[in-house]
Amino acid sequence: MSATAATTTNNDATMMNPAARFQPTNCWILHMLPTELHVNILTYLRAYDLVSIQLTCHMLASPQLTHAIVVHTAEHVYPPELTRGFDTPSVAGTNHVGPLYTYEHLKSMEMLVVARVLSRPEPATGYYVSKSWCKAALQWLQVQQQEQPVKKKLSKKQQRIRNRRLSDASPPWPNVNADLLCEHDKLKQCGSRASRAKRRILDKQAWKVIKKLYPDSNTLDTFEGECIQCRMEEETRKKSQADELERQRQERKRPLSCPVVRGFYTRSRGVPQSSVEPSGKSPLKPGVYHVLPRAWCYKWRRYLKTGEGEEPSAPCASALLCDAHRLPLIPPHLESYLYGGTLQLLGTSLVAEEQPAPAPVASIPVVGLAPNDEEMLQVLRAAGLSPGEVASQRMAMLNMERHRAAAAQEVAASLVSPTKDQLDRENSVVVEILTHEELVALQKWWPKVHSNLSFGFTVGARGEISWSIPPCRDCDPSSHYCRSDLYVKNRARGWIKKSSDKKRAPASLEY
Repeated sequence: MSATAATTTNNDATMMNPAARFQPTNCWILHMLPTELHVNILTYLRAYDLVSIQLTCHMLASPQLTHAIVVHTAEHVYPPELTRGFDTPSVAGTNHVGPLYTYEHLKSMEMLVVARVLSRPEPATGYYVSKSWCKAALQWLQVQQQEQPVKKKLSKKQQRIRNRRLSDASPPWPNVNADLLCEHDKLKQCGSRASRAKRRILDKQAWKVIKKLYPDSNTLDTFEGECIQCRMEEETRKKSQADELERQRQERKRPLSCPVVRGFYTRSRGVPQSSVEPSGKSPLKPGVYHVLPRAWCYKWRRYLKTGEGEEPSAPCASALLCDAHRLPLIPPHLESYLYGGTLQLLGTSLVAEEQPAPAPVASIPVVGLAPNDEEMLQVLRAAGLSPGEVASQRMAMLNMERHRAAAAQEVAASLVSPTKDQLDRENSVVVEILTHEELVALQKWWPKVHSNLSFGFTVGARGEISWSIPPCRDCDPSSHYCRSDLYVKNRARGWIKKSSDKKRAPASLEY
């Protein structure tokens, strides 16, 4: 067989058996490459990858080649100030001391380089790195350093603590900026405080080192800033939310387009002022009126103004029904207002005749300013008082009159503007009065509701009042029946104190 035929046969066998390409007899071309080329190519890999190659290829397992790779990496790949001292026992350990370097030295060098890079001061500009990744990397490097055998024998407790500390750490993830990326693989948007808590800036040299050791990392330059697409989407989302809120506000305030409903919305005294008749027998003009709980009115006004809470249900007076007879109860403040007991609907329930009318402040005489002041001075002098005693007497009387005037003002203010607590203490339900037109205008905004309870009254031409539903006169319409400030006094306190040391049955089994 000729040489050409033998070569053809060998090529055909190689094509039929692909595994034959990787036989040592077919790797002769690697032996022809110079060692410097091998070193330059293999220094692009990390220690973990070089160990894997060393286990799969006998030609690259040479100790001299490994030593040359470690030396070239320490002198040319990384800056010398970052790799200085990587072969000392404190870094590489006592088990890796020898004439030739191994990949364990390269691994220690990489750990030392990462630790020194992350320990540098933070510059003003550069490249972003995740602070959580830096923390995990430093913790992992510390754990790897502590995994070296300890000369001193540790107790069981110390060994458990050491093992727990070592088990808590995990190797840093391949992408140093994985938690800083948005869905577009750019810098995620966050506030100033969050950015300081999540980001760290490295200089260009430090980033090159990190990028070589973790090539899957995304480069985030400080000059590029945050993702523009995310910012545009965020602005679009905010604008959509603002438009939606404005649409909801316009929809919520649609009832105010009706003048009748708007008049009820802006009311503060609980009575339509256009229907007040101050000089008649009844405080209201003749007509048909309805009452609504003030709690519903407050909730409805607040919803229209701020949009807080859910939309209130249709106006209903079912809160006025008693529990025993299911008949409406007339609140005391409403009955007192309609029958002349008070001048305001939201006033106190005291009858006007029983409450003394306070004198106006301007009509209260003040000693020393009245026209008959000379007569009083003559009376005081005739009584034998000295000029000093007369002056002190006048000042004392002046102070008394001032205190009296202040007390009268407080009483007048309490009668004019009672607090909400006073109304709640005297009435189980506080109501407001609406005209028939106002109630009809309100009910139009709940077109699907047709069966809510409506309770009202009619004012006749002579001031007589007739209720739309006969009210309940057997139940108490005030809030006194539901007072919760009562308490039960334990009359057997002394007996309990004496028998506290004895075993007692549960409270449910004592009687």
